[in-house]
Formats: sequence, structure tokens, C-alpha cells
Amino acid sequence: MDAYSLAILGNALLSVFALGLMLDPIGLFGDDDDDDDDDTTTIIDDEDQTVTLTEGDDTFTGGSGADTVFAAEGDDQVAGEAGDDVLYGGDGDDLLEGGTGDDAIEGNLGDDILLGGDGDDALVGGSGTDTLVGGAGDDVLTSDRLDEDAAFNRGEAESLSGGDGDDILILSTGDTATGGEGTDQFGVVVVGGEDPATIEDFDTETEVLALYYDPADYDDEEPELTLSIDEDANQTLLSLNGQQVVTLNGVQDLNIEDVALLTEDTLTG
Repeated sequence: MDAYSLAILGNALLSVFALGLMLDPIGLFGDDDDDDDDDTTTIIDDEDQTVTLTEGDDTFTGGSGADTVFAAEGDDQVAGEAGDDVLYGGDGDDLLEGGTGDDAIEGNLGDDILLGGDGDDALVGGSGTDTLVGGAGDDVLTSDRLDEDAAFNRGEAESLSGGDGDDILILSTGDTATGGEGTDQFGVVVVGGEDPATIEDFDTETEVLALYYDPADYDDEEPELTLSIDEDANQTLLSLNGQQVVTLNGVQDLNIEDVALLTEDTLTG
């Protein structure tokens, strides 16, 4: 599997979430957008629902259809259940769970927990300190959102866990990622002034690692990629122009030629 296949990620995620943003959501709890009550709703049929929650702490459980749910303010709990669901967090600290099906989940604001569940899911963090867990299936996890110019909208330090399956994990400096079972691809977007990204379980024999940088941060020149090994800590450290950007725990046999160094705009083709 070639490291350059990571470049398809941005277009895939932008397409998924652009579809959701073009929808015209209906208010499940009435037309009052300022409703701050705490509501609990369960959908039991197989219809495809498009729902906007209230500004309270809401609980929503979907049915077997392909549901689209927009959380608002408040600390919401949203479970898509069966079907290929699209779930958006709001301003609060939300729990968003896809369930079965190939789901798309975005945390947005707040410190959110995103759980893909079964299926091939796409999870995007947001501006808070988020936790992303792909679960079973071949999932795509990215800690922060890409915009149309391939700029990485950096939030706080995130935790990504792919789970079972062959996953793609895109993180930035300051984040921590664990691929889990399967053959995974890791991409690290380098953001200046951040702590190094940490990858917990990189397999040098089968897995892919790419670093993405913004040329403007390096006077429009390609930075120098260097590798060092800390035998005592059982770590490999990757640096760009002398700044450490990645820590690979449990790794001492990585060849620098096996790390792809790409510009950030390749994330969106």
C-alpha cells in the first residue's frame, strides 16, 4: 500500500460533510430554535430522518434508516443505531455513536467522544479535546477538519483509536493515535509550536506513515526530515528542520526512506 494513497482522504471527508451541510434540517422538537429543554427521542421506524436537536442536553436514538442529526448547544448524546447515519455535534461536550452501518460523524465544538461502531465509518474531531474510536470496519479518522484549501483547522490535543480493520488515521502534532488491529495508514499534519504527535502501535513491516507540512512554514522549501532512535525509551523520533514532530513508541527499526514527506495540499488532491 503506497503512502500517496493517503492523499485521497481530504476529498472523501469534504464530500461526506458537504452533503450534510446542504441538507435543510427540520426541528424535531418544534420551530423554536431557542428551546433549551432537555429532550429524549427514540426513532423506531426505518425511515430516513433529518433532525435538529434543541439547545438543552438532548438524548437521541435513531432507527434503522439513514438518519442525519444536528446537535445544538448542550451536552448531547446521539446514537445513530442501524443505517448509514450522519451525525454532527454542536457547541457542547457530545457523545456521538454511529452504531451499525457506514456512518459519518463530526464533533464540531466542545470536548466530544465519537464512536464509529460497526461498518466503514468516517470520524472528524473538531475544536475541542476529542476522543475518536473507529470500532470494527475500515475507518477514516481525522482529528480536525480540512477546509477546501487543505488547511488543517487545528483544535486541541486529540486521541484517535482505529480499532479493528484497516484504518486511515490523520492527526496533527499534539495528538495521539493507536491503529489497533489491521494494517493501518497514518498521516501527521505538522503544525508549528505543537508538541510531537504520538503513534502507539506502528508496524514498520506493513503500515504506512506520511508527514504533511505547509511550505509557507519553511520558506517554501522542503524541510529536512531526520530520524533518531531512543533505545532506552524504545522510541523512534522524527524531526523536520530539527523540530521533533512525531514519536513512535515501541519502534526502533524504521528506515527514513519509508516515511513520505508531502505538502499539506496533497491531502485534498
